[in-house]
Amino acid sequence: MGGAGLPGDLPARFPVPRAGVRSAGVGKLLIGAWIDDQIGYPKRTSRRLARRQRRLTWLAVALFRVSAVVALLHSMHLLVGRSEPEVWGYLSVVIPAIGAALSGYGAQREYARLAERSRLMVARLNDARELVKDSKRLSSLQRAARSTELLMRSETADWYDVVRLHDFEVPA
Repeated sequence: MGGAGLPGDLPARFPVPRAGVRSAGVGKLLIGAWIDDQIGYPKRTSRRLARRQRRLTWLAVALFRVSAVVALLHSMHLLVGRSEPEVWGYLSVVIPAIGAALSGYGAQREYARLAERSRLMVARLNDARELVKDSKRLSSLQRAARSTELLMRSETADWYDVVRLHDFEVPA
């Protein structure tokens, strides 16, 4: 059992602590080198995806407002020159179509859903961090580490299911 490269093997130079031993140092190591590092990724991902969703939403709203003004100007026959009478009609159709396309793109990319998943993962990892921090004995620390590992593995598997290529769905 030492250095064979198999998961769970410890090199001979690292003694395995006995059950019942206090685990404060190991817990701090797990928190600093493992859990805190893992918290950083979903935190950044949540912020980035939420920012993208907000930008797409604001852009779609801005395009809707512009299209409303253009449609109003077109219906009132204002600013219609003799050389370009159909520009306003064209813009009153094209601008909402672009806004709808951007909204559809945002929905297909699922920015809001993935941002929320990442935010929830940060909360779960913070709970796991506290569980490790509160572990006073090696046995409770091992249980906390196992549950944290299971949490991370299940989130990774779920993430692959969510983001894998899926069929394009046109709203009815």
